[in-house]
Amino acid sequence: MRRHFRLSKACLPILLLAPFSLLHAADAASAACVFCEIIAGTRQQEGIVYRDDQVTAFLSIGARNPGHTLIVPNAHSENFMTTPAETLHHMTDVAQILIAAIKRTDLQADGFMLQMNTGKSAGQSVFHAHLHVLGGRSLQWPPG
Repeated sequence: MRRHFRLSKACLPILLLAPFSLLHAADAASAACVFCEIIAGTRQQEGIVYRDDQVTAFLSIGARNPGHTLIVPNAHSENFMTTPAETLHHMTDVAQILIAAIKRTDLQADGFMLQMNTGKSAGQSVFHAHLHVLGGRSLQWPPG
């Protein structure tokens, strides 16, 4: 029996960059996680700014401001609610390290926001937990 599914425009970039066999997958949910690919080293290697045994941090390809960085758990976790507390704590520790480093650059960031969306209705577009580190001179809500 052939299964049918509907693709949103948000899925297209992932599917277009995926191996051809993925296009014939029975379910869109089987698409590879883009953040897992970055962690594994099969995508966007040049943007990694921090890595240890628990997390990886890299510059956002959809940056809302200069220096927009994402901190992600190395072990796949869908969102804030499914990420172990120890990992969440470590993500904020790494955020402090990155903010200190950003403040030493010429980006002139004098304020920072940390943002973690959980669920589609909250604006989560990649379903691998990630903490946004946003800094700048005139931060606004919503960012961007």
